[in-house]
Parts: sequence; C-alpha cells; structure tokens
Amino acid sequence: MKTADQNVKYVEWRSTEEMHAKTVRWISELEFVKTEQHFLEELIEENTLNILSVNTFSQSKELITHLSKTEMKVNALFLQVQRHNNKLDMLVKTEEAKQVKDNVKEMHYELEAAVTSFLSDFKELKTDVFNLIKSIIKINKQRRLLQ
Repeated sequence: MKTADQNVKYVEWRSTEEMHAKTVRWISELEFVKTEQHFLEELIEENTLNILSVNTFSQSKELITHLSKTEMKVNALFLQVQRHNNKLDMLVKTEEAKQVKDNVKEMHYELEAAVTSFLSDFKELKTDVFNLIKSIIKINKQRRLLQ
C-alpha cells in the first residue's frame, strides 16, 4: 500500500525576539559578504593581466559575471532582511495581532531559506575564484621557472 506524498513543512515557531536576533545575525553576515565581494573583485582586478594571458579567460569571465550577479542579489536580499528586521523590531516593542505575527513569521522562514541558499552559493563562488587565482599563480610560477 502506497501512501500519498504529502508536502508537509515542519516549521519551528520561534518567538519574535529569537527571529529578531537571527535577522540581526543575517544582516551581519550579508554585510560581511559585501566586504568579501569587494575583496574578490580587487583580487580579480590585480590579476587581470594574468587572467588574460592564461587559458582561463572564459572561466574568468563566467566567474566575474557570477560575482556581479551575486552583488545585485546580496544588495536586494540585504534590503529585504533589513525591512523584515524593522517589522520584527516593531513587533518586539509592541503587541500586534496574531495574524500580523503569523505573516511576519512566514516571511521570516522564506527569508531564512533565501539567506541560507545565497550564503551557500556565495561560498561556492568564493571557492571558484580562489581556485582560479591559485591556478593562475601556479602557471605564472611555472613560467618564471622555465625562463
């Protein structure tokens, strides 16, 4: 006997204060991502000549495009999280209707999934950029040894 697949989502309902604390943590993480993005862009800029001279141009171009798109995503996500944080801050300070709290909680869990997914994607992008730069440095070292 087969049971029908059910789309059941387990949601741990946190208090408003807990959601607010988590949102503050997300803001901090996203601000750090912005700093890391700036570092990665500078790293790529410093190695532009090497990128162009090595057979990694197409890979580099994809990473730069991905980095640019990620910058737009982090800015949009950062604004969403800030707005959500403001709502949570108001809820912490005042007692609102249960329906409003439930709506904010639903938004919180949607943002949690978005932030988690974004941070995971960004870690992969960082790894790809570092691997690219590492391979370029390795190729340049080999060239210097051969000269």
